[in-house]
Amino acid sequence: MIALNKAEIRSTSARFWTLFGILLLSTLIIVYFFIWSAQKESEDYIAKIQENRSAMNKQIALQPRIDSLYKLMLDLDRNDKYNYIFLEAYIREQRGSVRQLIGSDSATRFSGYTRLINHLDEQILLQDTIIKLKNNIEDLRSDIEDCKVRNKSLSKSLIRTSRQ
Repeated sequence: MIALNKAEIRSTSARFWTLFGILLLSTLIIVYFFIWSAQKESEDYIAKIQENRSAMNKQIALQPRIDSLYKLMLDLDRNDKYNYIFLEAYIREQRGSVRQLIGSDSATRFSGYTRLINHLDEQILLQDTIIKLKNNIEDLRSDIEDCKVRNKSLSKSLIRTSRQ
């Protein structure tokens, strides 16, 4: 038995298979791009995780160094002048190593530390001014005590001479 509308069946069948192929191809393209985008997203996510781990490691390394810098700043006023000059140089040297550890790429991530390090010279000058003021106050106190002792001795000698 031969179909009478053989040409119509062939054209409809070819149209069906063409549309089916286009549908299958578009589905494969969509699946391919879904997998590709998921893989890219995964790589970006892993890169961000690595970046955050690196920042945490830098944070762990930076915190004790910053703390030791400020402990040294507190030690500046407790020591004598020769030690003061050495400590000031040592603080500046440690500041350079902290700057190097922070790096320029992560300066935005550690902006607080960067600000502290950038203003360290001003803080050293303020600490120096405070130390000088403390020394002046101690000198003035000792001068006042000397004056009190002299006044007492003068007043005693004046009282003695006036009684005689």
